[in-house]
Amino acid sequence: MNPMSKGPICILSVVEGCQTFQPSKQDVGKLSIRFVNRKCKYYYFYYLDKTFGVMYVKLQT
Repeated sequence: MNPMSKGPICILSVVEGCQTFQPSKQDVGKLSIRFVNRKCKYYYFYYLDKTFGVMYVKLQT
C-alpha cells in the first residue's frame, strides 16, 4: 500500500453566513444597494500538492 503523494483529497459543501448586496427602493424611481446578511453555500476543495502540501480552494455558489 503506497501513501498518497499528490492529488485531490475531498470536497466538502457547507452553508455559512455571508454578506451580500441587495437592491432596494428608497424613493419613487430611485434604487440603492445595501448589505444584507444571508446564508450562502460554499464548496471546499482539498488537494495534496507535492511541493506545498495540503491546499484548499473555497468556492461560493
